[in-house]
Amino acid sequence: MEALAILKILLILFILGSTLYSVIVYHSRKKSSLKSLATFRQETTPQRNLDAAEHRLLETVIAQADSKTLGKLTGNEVFPLSGPYLRHGLETNGNTVWHDTIGGVEVLLPYDADYFLRDHNEALVVLAEKQAIVIALNDEFSLAGGEEREQRREQKQNQWESGKYGALSRVFDADANEAEDDRSDSLTIREQRQESDAEMEARRGRGVALLPGFLWAVAFVCLGIAIIADTTAVLTICLVISLLATLFALYHFFRRPPAGEPLKVNQVYGQISLTPVGVDEQNNVQISVTLNDSIGFALPEHWRPFITYEDGQHQEMAIRVDDYSVVSYGNRMSLDQEVRRFPPVYWGRHLTLAIVGAIALLFPLSDVSQTSRDVLFTGHWLAGTGTVDVGDPETLVNQPPSPGTLVSLNGNGHCAVETGNHYPAFNCRRLYWGADAPQANPQPTPPVIKQLQDRELLLTEKDSYLSLMATMQGWNSYRDGSPVIFSNLPAIIEAVDAACGQDDASTEVSRQCERTQRFMLERLALTLDANPDNWSALREQVLARQDSDKPVTAVTSEALARGLRRLIHQLVDTLNAERSILIAQEIAESQQGGVLIQVVQGRLPAALETISGYDRGSMLGRLLTMIDNPEGETFQLEGMVTAYQNDDGSSPVLSLDLTRNSDTAKESLINVLWLLLAAGLLLGHGLLAVIRFLQSRKRAEAITTLYA
Repeated sequence: MEALAILKILLILFILGSTLYSVIVYHSRKKSSLKSLATFRQETTPQRNLDAAEHRLLETVIAQADSKTLGKLTGNEVFPLSGPYLRHGLETNGNTVWHDTIGGVEVLLPYDADYFLRDHNEALVVLAEKQAIVIALNDEFSLAGGEEREQRREQKQNQWESGKYGALSRVFDADANEAEDDRSDSLTIREQRQESDAEMEARRGRGVALLPGFLWAVAFVCLGIAIIADTTAVLTICLVISLLATLFALYHFFRRPPAGEPLKVNQVYGQISLTPVGVDEQNNVQISVTLNDSIGFALPEHWRPFITYEDGQHQEMAIRVDDYSVVSYGNRMSLDQEVRRFPPVYWGRHLTLAIVGAIALLFPLSDVSQTSRDVLFTGHWLAGTGTVDVGDPETLVNQPPSPGTLVSLNGNGHCAVETGNHYPAFNCRRLYWGADAPQANPQPTPPVIKQLQDRELLLTEKDSYLSLMATMQGWNSYRDGSPVIFSNLPAIIEAVDAACGQDDASTEVSRQCERTQRFMLERLALTLDANPDNWSALREQVLARQDSDKPVTAVTSEALARGLRRLIHQLVDTLNAERSILIAQEIAESQQGGVLIQVVQGRLPAALETISGYDRGSMLGRLLTMIDNPEGETFQLEGMVTAYQNDDGSSPVLSLDLTRNSDTAKESLINVLWLLLAAGLLLGHGLLAVIRFLQSRKRAEAITTLYA
């Protein structure tokens, strides 16, 4: 991650550096051009003044130029300027500002003066504040000639747009062999017509159904909001918007697009002109193909492999006026005949909607179990079967409900007792209804547990003299409480020894004994010369003085006394847990018969939720209470049956989903609607996309055969 961050920083610094360098170079060149213009203005002697015609044309050029870049005209003197041509500029936000220079002086090239540039140029210029304006160039360009050619271009464009019969107007004179129309024959417009319906179809196509795809996406989004809507108003609005979006999507997809206005098509006749324009990276010469060097044209892509150009070849074409695209090429190729003979096949629009359907289908398929339950619920809800009230387990056994049935169960049952996690626990999501009463044979409470539970075992005494001494030594009574004395220390040690000295003690009991013994060794101040460093030594010294006049006592704080009581209580819970496991196993084995209700989803009623869980301290008492209460707990469950299993030798299992009932039908219905719409889009349009794609391939092969 650090290396990636460093690379990003270096990339940003490189971009900033290159940008700053470009700006500096640009402004440096611009400043150099202004300096060269000032030097040229001071050192060059004018040849003559502008004549009236040049002055009139120059005013037109200045009016069309950018006044901020050009500045005002400084005089009517005409200066000679010579030197190489150089162009530089700066690109900002996709826009490039170019500056043309001759001999280092920035110049304005009016009209088509750039057509007449050479490696070394001889020009006549007049000076403005920031640029020099070229009025003549290389004895070939003049303002009058530029204006005349501009008028010819306008005349040529007007003739092209109007489709007036005849030769297309020339821009350059016939003897200008380095300009545009250098051939003796001109391009001829024979007629102008409008596109045929087939040519319009070939140009427009049917698109890729982006708008219907977007409307379907809006419909699914609104369905998703409707699923989680808390109010009826929001639900209604979302469903209405989803319905309208669906209808508009269907309308825009299946409607035939309006014909629109046909474009103009010119039927022309001319000569193919091949002109080298450059060399690519593989040293291949790039050729510009035009008609009489007058207009370029664009062939349909699928025609290109079948057409070979020859320089000077006479060719008749039908070309659209607006974009110069070819609709017919000689007598061989015609979009009109092609479309009529082989109607276009569109598969991309079906693919778009299939992709939308596939993306929408990912949501219900992300949880197949929930989706299958929604389908079951919707099926029974639409069938109008209603909710079946069941008051006794025999009804379920005799008439098992099918998956998807809504049921309301009322009765008394026992939560399942589980012992799989080393400790017993009540699981009310598995409820035995009509099973045998829980039975067990609990053993009497062992004496060691009674001894540890004796309230007098951990009684403490306060001593005023001891409290005074503690206060004088800076005792923190706010944090630790008053100092107290365990006067019954031998009994505590004997009780802990009895609990921890059993041969069959479990690992958890041993661990709890170790914590208790370590606490007593480290946290109790004993009335001994030195505290023992192990439990055996402590036991021997305390029990040795048990019957003497000065038995061993333990001094500690009220806070630590509470800590010792807590450890003893935990030790009792650990000992009782082992008894609880045995009782729980007996109860679990006795829970036979009836029906096992398994809640697979949904919140349990409060009464059952309270019973569920594991509490080590109260588990033994709750198990004993369960034995004394054979009727069990009252429950009322309403939901949808997801499964009913009746394996031989065990209680039938009824799986119940409490989240799906008559009051919560909205979410399941919308989920199924989502599923049907998404699956319909994917399957329907996916199949059509495949069929149309294959048809499109056959059409392409047929066209290839036709033209080959």
